[in-house]
Amino acid sequence: METLPSEIFHMIIFDNQLEAASDKHPRFPTYMNPDFQRFRLVNRTWNALLVQDSRYWTQINITTPKSLERAQIVISRAAQANLSISLEPSRIKADGLEDYEAKWGFHLQAVDFIRRFLNRCHELSIMLPPEYLSYALHTLGSGVAAPVLRTLTIANAKYEDPAEAYEISCLWSFQPVSRPLFQSHLPSLHSVALRDIGHVWSDVKPFTAGALPLVCPLLDSTAYYRTHRRSSA
Repeated sequence: METLPSEIFHMIIFDNQLEAASDKHPRFPTYMNPDFQRFRLVNRTWNALLVQDSRYWTQINITTPKSLERAQIVISRAAQANLSISLEPSRIKADGLEDYEAKWGFHLQAVDFIRRFLNRCHELSIMLPPEYLSYALHTLGSGVAAPVLRTLTIANAKYEDPAEAYEISCLWSFQPVSRPLFQSHLPSLHSVALRDIGHVWSDVKPFTAGALPLVCPLLDSTAYYRTHRRSSA
């Protein structure tokens, strides 16, 4: 291994092993792939090569408080590469208001985390209950630049239990969003999917006219609001 050039090593690992796996599971981070984790355990040299290559550390999926902690490590290894970030929490089982507060509070931290790195984000997906979704949209609408953002998905997470909806409403009051998302120009935006969020905005449109150049809306049977970039020809 010590005589094998690093570019050959990465060609073997990435092109022949991990890239094929990511094609089958595009939303599954490479660093969570069991094969990737086994490669890191081969020896210190392999581990160092994998940790130092930013290609393996550009996808961030935030679902739990632990995954938010892991995201801090992933960001440090992604160098200055563009990022794909999703905030789609797994179902949370809690007993009483205090337990909900402890388990759901990390969503606010996750939104603040995303805001810090939005300028490097080329793909963003956010799925939250209305109360937290409105906070996310308020936060991301506060003059944050997203110059490389190409794909955006925003969805309202459904409650499975009325009691869950009540507990969360006690923790964080719902406030309709009163400003467009991303008030700045979005030069790279190519596609948008908005699902079941019509009640989230008060009396404003989700985007300003200048934020969506060359993008036209489509509405399909899945209740998504979609856009795609028109040809400039």
